[in-house]
Amino acid sequence: MIYRLLDLNYLDEYFLGDTPSLNLFLELFVASVDADLKVLEMAIKQSNVDATRKTSHKLKSAYRYMGIKILANIFEQIEQSAVKNRNFVEIDVLFQKGLSINLEMQEEVILYLNLITLND
Repeated sequence: MIYRLLDLNYLDEYFLGDTPSLNLFLELFVASVDADLKVLEMAIKQSNVDATRKTSHKLKSAYRYMGIKILANIFEQIEQSAVKNRNFVEIDVLFQKGLSINLEMQEEVILYLNLITLND
């Protein structure tokens, strides 16, 4: 199975082939990102520069750690836009794009976890 966003080879190496730990990590990652996306969505709706900057920075770091560069780059752009030009229309467009790609990433995680469950 080829995943467009998840680099399972990287993650498998990182977890030294410990599939149960990787599975738990992926579940926790998705839950954490979902919570942060909700916080960021509210910050953007309120045009809250500080909360937008901090939360987008946190998301950028999380995606970069996971090796999901496209999402890391989007949230880096949001972070920079919050600091530099505070254009919340532009920020919201980027955020919506990030949400869409994040949904794809979550679908890949679910597919992976379901395949692992079937193979057990």
